[in-house]
Amino acid sequence: MANESEDVRPVDYIRLFPWLHMARAFRIAVDPRKLLLAGVALLAISGVDALYNQMFVGDPDDEVSLIGDRNEQVFQLSGVRPDTPDVPFGTPSSRGYLLEPHWPWDVGRGPLRLSASGIVEAGFGTLARPWETIRDPVVALLKPLDEIHFGHKSYLVVRLLWALVVWGVVAGAITRMTALEFARDERLGLGQAVRYAAGRIVSYVMAPGIAVVCLALVGVLCFVGGLVGRIPIGGELFAGILWFLPLLAGFVMALVLVGASLGWPLMYATISTQDSDAFDGFSRSYTFVFGRPWYYGLLLVVTVLLASIGVGIVNVFATLTTELAADSVATGMTADKVAALRGLADEGNAGTWAAVFWENAFLLLAGGFGASFHWVAATIAYFLLRRADDGTALDEVELEFDEQPDELAPLAGVAASSQPAAERPIVELSTKDEPAAGDSQPGDGEDESPGG
Repeated sequence: MANESEDVRPVDYIRLFPWLHMARAFRIAVDPRKLLLAGVALLAISGVDALYNQMFVGDPDDEVSLIGDRNEQVFQLSGVRPDTPDVPFGTPSSRGYLLEPHWPWDVGRGPLRLSASGIVEAGFGTLARPWETIRDPVVALLKPLDEIHFGHKSYLVVRLLWALVVWGVVAGAITRMTALEFARDERLGLGQAVRYAAGRIVSYVMAPGIAVVCLALVGVLCFVGGLVGRIPIGGELFAGILWFLPLLAGFVMALVLVGASLGWPLMYATISTQDSDAFDGFSRSYTFVFGRPWYYGLLLVVTVLLASIGVGIVNVFATLTTELAADSVATGMTADKVAALRGLADEGNAGTWAAVFWENAFLLLAGGFGASFHWVAATIAYFLLRRADDGTALDEVELEFDEQPDELAPLAGVAASSQPAAERPIVELSTKDEPAAGDSQPGDGEDESPGG
């Protein structure tokens, strides 16, 4: 009986349920370097969106005349804007198409939603922000020309490329840092990570760009078919007879969209982990999405639940920090003056610009948590999907030449000295007989020297 009790071993739950590795995402994602990168990315993309709304759509406070019947043609993507309830984001108008800026400092402001549904909704919404920055212009580009004219669509193409470039650098750096930290427990410097991603920016941009090109090619074919259908005589009949071709094209576009939407984060994780190219990132992501849909779905559900908890914690701490700071100062400055100082009143004061800067800088890190968690979780999910697909160990990550461990024997003695070569001690070889402990060496002595 004693021997049987000694053979009992504790259950290795991580080995039985590898998806428990996803729990490491929170600790890795709260790294200030990753939070800073994610916050700056959201800021860069949101700034371009706000500029687009001002240049092409006009003042968002002005009334926007919609095309046609409002109840039929308003297409709402991201909810109603608080300051202009009559103009939802994603609304086609006579002047353009409103894009919603995802300002990172929106976290930590407003009432907390501590209900279960509110926490999950906030977690999923924050986690999906990087994806929404790509989705919004793509959906707008798919709208017909009678809702968005060609000039605005041209800008939306530039806006899409800008988002891909920003995430190429930021997501590439975050996924590279995560890959090394998860697999080898090594920390990569911020500058080194950014240089790594910048050096592979073409691969990071082209991996999702392959999906965009496929959609564009199929879309052009459908556009040509639409032109044929506009022929006055027989065009509509011809379009109806060949309607199976647009259906086939729509099926292909649906496959590309679903694979790109679900596999887009895995493309960056693949390139950063394997140090590979755009095609490898594109092909592996589609393989995992369509080849292992149930396991991918499980990892996605776990990611959303963990993100909801993490975002809830970050939101609580961010809100408590800002509100406690404001309430504490208000005890000596009055609440109205503090509200004006923070830019929450109709009119500010002399220190509003500085207070708003510092508060936004702090909330920039808090707002970057969702995007940071997005890319960290995608990288860990890639490791798990790769092992399930081909059995690759979780500690396998491709290293650059300067990251390769030195397997040569370590230096010793004078060679290992940290002193400059000019300051190292000089070792003189003696030519005289100095036998140790009575031992004699053949060839010692001056008599046996050549020509002696």
